Amino acid sequence: RLIRGDIRSFDFEKRYIHKEGHSVWVYINSTVVEDDRGKPVHFLTYIRDITAKKIADQSFFEINTRNQAILRALPDMMFLQSRDGLYLDFYARDQNMLLLPPESFVGKNLNDVLPPDLAKKVMACMARLDDSDEIQILEYSLELSGGKREYEARIVAAEGNKALSIVRDVTDARRASEAARISEEKLLLSNEQIRRLATQLMTAQESERRRISLLLHDDVGQNVAALGLSLSRLKRRLSSLPEFEPDLEFLATQTKALTTQIRRLSHQLHPEALEHLGLVAALESHVADYCQVEQIDLEFKAEVGSESVPFDVSLCLYRIALEALRNVAQHSGAKRGALLLKEEDDVIVLEVGDAGHGFDVVKARHGSGIGLLSIEERIKPLGGTVEIRSNPQIGTLLIARVPLPR
Repeated sequence: RLIRGDIRSFDFEKRYIHKEGHSVWVYINSTVVEDDRGKPVHFLTYIRDITAKKIADQSFFEINTRNQAILRALPDMMFLQSRDGLYLDFYARDQNMLLLPPESFVGKNLNDVLPPDLAKKVMACMARLDDSDEIQILEYSLELSGGKREYEARIVAAEGNKALSIVRDVTDARRASEAARISEEKLLLSNEQIRRLATQLMTAQESERRRISLLLHDDVGQNVAALGLSLSRLKRRLSSLPEFEPDLEFLATQTKALTTQIRRLSHQLHPEALEHLGLVAALESHVADYCQVEQIDLEFKAEVGSESVPFDVSLCLYRIALEALRNVAQHSGAKRGALLLKEEDDVIVLEVGDAGHGFDVVKARHGSGIGLLSIEERIKPLGGTVEIRSNPQIGTLLIARVPLPR
């Protein structure tokens, strides 16, 4: 076409591979040179290395693409303004997010666009940019056709004595946060009500235990004791009839065992030693019976004066000790254990350990048993804590801590 005279010149860009392997971009421009008769004589070709420009263009394209992707992902609106409040440019992923259509505010002053009180606050934020590099944060709300919406604006200084406002609609987030707060308050209230009910239930249980304990001690126990005396008198009257002696001896033995069981049950329900002699004496008495009945070698150590432990704390720790020792006997398979009561910095510490099978504490907490739950609920009203460490085939250690009132 150049030779035929259809065109006078042409140009194009072409990529070459350098001998060292990298790309080289060149711009080529060719123009035909003619003689006096208008016939082509030769070509004048201009070649220029445009590699740097191509690299810069590619870099700009990648940066622009990345920035556009970031902007599309942001839920924010952006407004570029002069320091005197003139809207120069904007960005919104969806123009439905805008208070007004673009033609109603671009090129206009915010004092003519925004409500007066909001415009005053925005201008005050932009004025503070002259004295500080800090981001100016403004929270406000607007009444729109769809209802009240809440916004958060972050205003920063921009190049050329301008200001950039990044505005986010936080209505849904605020509503979700408020709903979560209300739900949390309801949950806390519900938990508090459950704790109060648990405390009332435990108080009622202790009252009922005391009543049943007194009934066993004063009525059932005395009746069984009277039965034992009657058997003794009957044995003496029938001493001349030796054929009745084995049966009478068996009845006397059973009556004595029943008396022991009633006494033990009465003490477990309401240990008088706890009320009159203190926690240490009550635990000592229980440990003695426990070792005899369960055939478990239980070591008991007390490093605290019983007079320093208030009764409500003593009762709490006594019940926890009984529950823990019951678990040792029923589930651990241990033949040895330890019970330690000590005082550390105005805190009473109860430790119950065994060398038994151990168990999975997490599964136990979510299981059907109520032993661990009852221990935790019993100690909470006193501001105490319970820690359980257990390893299969190694053993279990329960640590209960209750602060002493000052």
